[in-house]
Amino acid sequence: MSTYRLEITLPGGATFERRFSSGSLTVGRAPGCDLVLEDAFLSRQHARFTIDGDLLRVEDLDSSNGTLVNDQEIAEPTHLAAGDHVRLSDTRIAIDVVAARPRADPPSDVIDVRAKLGDSGAMTALRPMREILDDEAEAGGEGSDLARYATRLKLLNHLHRDLGRALAVGEVLELVLDGAFDHLQPEEALVFLVDEDCEDDLTLVASRPPGLDQAVSETLREKVMEHGQAALAVDVQSDERFDEARSLLSSSTRSLMAAPLMDAEGCQGMIVLLSRLQVRAFTEEDLELLASIASAASFRVRNLRLARVAADRERLENELRFARRIQMSLLPKVIPQPDGYRILAANTPSRTVSGDYYQIVERRVAGGDGGDGEMETALIIADVCGKGTAAALLTASLEAVCAALLQAGNGAAEVFVEACRFLHQRTPPDKFATACLALLSPQVGTVSFVNAGHNPPLLIRADGEVEELEASGFPLGMVPESDYDAVDHELAPGDLLFLFTDGIVEAENPDGEEFGLDRLRELCVTRRTETPAEIAGALEGALETFTRGEPQGDDRTYVVIQRRPE
Repeated sequence: MSTYRLEITLPGGATFERRFSSGSLTVGRAPGCDLVLEDAFLSRQHARFTIDGDLLRVEDLDSSNGTLVNDQEIAEPTHLAAGDHVRLSDTRIAIDVVAARPRADPPSDVIDVRAKLGDSGAMTALRPMREILDDEAEAGGEGSDLARYATRLKLLNHLHRDLGRALAVGEVLELVLDGAFDHLQPEEALVFLVDEDCEDDLTLVASRPPGLDQAVSETLREKVMEHGQAALAVDVQSDERFDEARSLLSSSTRSLMAAPLMDAEGCQGMIVLLSRLQVRAFTEEDLELLASIASAASFRVRNLRLARVAADRERLENELRFARRIQMSLLPKVIPQPDGYRILAANTPSRTVSGDYYQIVERRVAGGDGGDGEMETALIIADVCGKGTAAALLTASLEAVCAALLQAGNGAAEVFVEACRFLHQRTPPDKFATACLALLSPQVGTVSFVNAGHNPPLLIRADGEVEELEASGFPLGMVPESDYDAVDHELAPGDLLFLFTDGIVEAENPDGEEFGLDRLRELCVTRRTETPAEIAGALEGALETFTRGEPQGDDRTYVVIQRRPE
């Protein structure tokens, strides 16, 4: 089957071409025509071109100024051949024949160039990108066709070479627009990319001329990006599918092409070219070239985006590792071991940095006569709301304020009163910390204890009896002011105090079951006569066995204080 090329010259001298190989093509000024031309002396429906078999003919549709073939007015349908020219008012149409590449079976999802949506009558072609690119890979021919494909191959080779040197997505898109304007000569071009953080958002990232702020038809987006089709609309003004994109129609009737930026991983956006019909009406050959340009651009955009993501991830991981080193430096390098006591502590973050922390320091309290008093050991365990970097930053602030208050000689309740006020003044309302503070007086064997909304620590007596040390005030920073009551507990020989964060009891197995407080209590009671190191080892083993490889969902921290048996 032959394909006819109509080279159309408008009254102002602008020239464009239109190809078709079957059916008919109505020409006139009316929006319902297949080819709408801006010629003031053209009738609304002036003439019709029809393909009958392999023959092309033209007939006048009772126009006011008539239809001329080779400068002779016609009254009946007239056959046309290559080299003939038709004049409609002041518009001239030259006829040529293009050798068509054979295709065994036309794809079922290709809409013919004259396909209609409803009664719009608009000339629109939608072709799958994979089909266009496959055709390009198999393209061949003789004479002018071979020269055309050689020129296109040279263009794409230069484009690939230039894109390979581009170091940023913005540079790639500018090179793509350069190629589009050099070889397709649109008046305007727009490139949209899918937002990397939200795939539902489409952002205009480049345009020619710069600064365009154009809407894009949702139907065009669906066809191009979701269905992976390249689109050609000879006249968007008469195609109802573009009604919602009024800015595309603001200056004049336009020809439009669009191609998706897609690869094997999916669609990243699309490129849209626009032109007034008097200046440039795009052809299917133009659409094939745009599809090839878009394919080359998509490959490079994907690689640059992946490279940037990888670089960002590496930088973040380096920053987190550095933050973890700083955080680890805040933990005690050496844990004090008062005479007659064993103390052990551990912190295992669920991520690189932790929202949990513990603090163990020794300080000398003032004596009753103003002289130096006895030594005491302060132990703090805390769990900041949230995880990761934000929680780690709040943890560092909490550690700093508590350390300063302890060094100043404040009692357990006073430390938490001031820490609560400090955090509330400097953090958002949803950021707070649960915490426990124990002041151990080794000589007298007592613990002055305050719990700010934290998991109740377990006080396991030598005989196996268990006490839970309940909260005595709000979590730190949750309210502007909170009173805390310090409660003294005797720590007799053989007694064990186990402080922990909820990452231990809330550890889950693949079935969604939590480790729970009962298992922790039973383990501590059963192993209360062992050393803290042995108890910790047993706990780690029990958690590993219970979770069966399930990823750790929260930070895990614990402090064990054991008074040696006499």
